[in-house]
Amino acid sequence: MNYILRTYRLAKRFRFRLRVRDISLSVPEGSIYGFLGPNGAGKSTTIKMILGLIRPTNGHVEILGERLKRKNLAHIGAIVESPRFYDYMSGMDNIRVLSWLSGRVDEKALQDAIDVVGLRKRIHDKVKIYSQGMRQRLAIACSLVPAPKLLILDEPTNGLDPEGVRDMRDLILELNKKWGLTIFLSSHVLSEVEKIADHVAIISDGILLFEGTVNQLQKEHSTNVVKLMTSDNSRARDLLASRMFQVIPPPATRDDERFIFIDFTPQPGRGDVHEFAMEISSVLAGAGLTIGELSTEKPDLESIFLRYTGT
Repeated sequence: MNYILRTYRLAKRFRFRLRVRDISLSVPEGSIYGFLGPNGAGKSTTIKMILGLIRPTNGHVEILGERLKRKNLAHIGAIVESPRFYDYMSGMDNIRVLSWLSGRVDEKALQDAIDVVGLRKRIHDKVKIYSQGMRQRLAIACSLVPAPKLLILDEPTNGLDPEGVRDMRDLILELNKKWGLTIFLSSHVLSEVEKIADHVAIISDGILLFEGTVNQLQKEHSTNVVKLMTSDNSRARDLLASRMFQVIPPPATRDDERFIFIDFTPQPGRGDVHEFAMEISSVLAGAGLTIGELSTEKPDLESIFLRYTGT
């Protein structure tokens, strides 16, 4: 596998506090990589070390197999924390100024960036009247002009309404699929990351807790839970409990009384979770109860994240 970005035992100490410790990441080319952690976990500090904005106390960063230097920073476009602009200038003037500062001004790339973020109709308006979503899209357009191979987005949906969040998600997918960009996405909006990321890393208190594909994460933390809805949940719950089925509370991230959740613990002689679901179906049907829904519960990213971080 080819990696566009790798970090090796990154650490950062501020005075007497070790903010980040031994963070080693491997970001595959072409991936959407979710970088997850609660507020204060060290996400932004790690990103600033990746970009050379702060010097690590220990460890180093590699871009496309080479140690981080000014020349290979050209392969990275980034938005760190909240984007800032010259509010009295138009969106177009802001892009041109920032393009000049990067040392590369390609008119076609500039126009393509404006189109892909959907700002063509508003690009000549002053930035002071832009919404938060438009500012985020303008920031992405600015980061695209130098034609990077890796785009780092630090909390890109902060302050956006649900429609803005959806638009940002669609834009990230387009940049990945159509433009071929690798996306490094730092976020705490786990439901959005789950919809688009194929690789994730979870950090808490400056420590890397997990790195791998989303499928690996879900497989390692399979809950082995059957979710059930019947014509009479109260009667079904009592019946199943009397037959020694272990009825459990809803998963940590849900509070849904419409369903019954039943734990499946593999035992010698017992089949897999699907056979277990068929056994439940047989018991309920024998008691004359109608089943509205019966499925195995796939762990979501949020519930796994809470198990890791305890927050």
